[in-house]
Amino acid sequence: MVPAVVALLLSACGRGERSGDATETSVSPDRYAEGDTLLLRTGQAPGLRAWIEYHRLSDTGLWLSAMPASGVVIHIDPPDSMSMPVAAMPDTLLAWSPDRSKYIDIWSYNHIVDTLPTGALRITGGGPEQIVALGDRVSRRRHILMFNGTGQIAESADWLDNQTFLLGMMLIDEATGARTPEIMLFSLSDSVFTDFRYIRSIPGDSLPPTPGGFARHWWRRRGLQTE
Repeated sequence: MVPAVVALLLSACGRGERSGDATETSVSPDRYAEGDTLLLRTGQAPGLRAWIEYHRLSDTGLWLSAMPASGVVIHIDPPDSMSMPVAAMPDTLLAWSPDRSKYIDIWSYNHIVDTLPTGALRITGGGPEQIVALGDRVSRRRHILMFNGTGQIAESADWLDNQTFLLGMMLIDEATGARTPEIMLFSLSDSVFTDFRYIRSIPGDSLPPTPGGFARHWWRRRGLQTE
């Protein structure tokens, strides 16, 4: 089942190898049949690769080849989404399209980035809710793609080209704490999306490798200090 989103989409086609690498990437969502796995070019989607690598420390079976497509492609007309101010986030925390005209922002809601006396950046705040936003550098506006609560969170964002992007999502069973990784692939040009979900859940007692989970791990890799 695909999580509810207010937005657009993407996809690719083919049977994935263990590495998930391919010489070409299809960007047509409807070419992913049920059971197909996401193919990426070597070096493509570094955020997603880091996300999978991190959660593989909790479950060594987590690979792109173990995340089959649902086979469900959803087409939605772009909604009358709310506009938001430009993200007050350093560039390193935004996922920029290759031409730098657009970005995906998954961290600014409920978070503040301060500059310390040393010149270092520190990120603070957070909460159970999240907004995933699409920003436009030309219009200097953002539009909401997704509202997330305690049951799901977007942890990574990458662009495959100037019209297609993907999100690394974590679905959380609030009763047991079990976590299920999921990839969502969007195409802005076609206004469709599809998803790829891990074949099993990661038990709740298999804790993330570092306090604060992937978010804190990713921020630190970007040179930010955390609480």
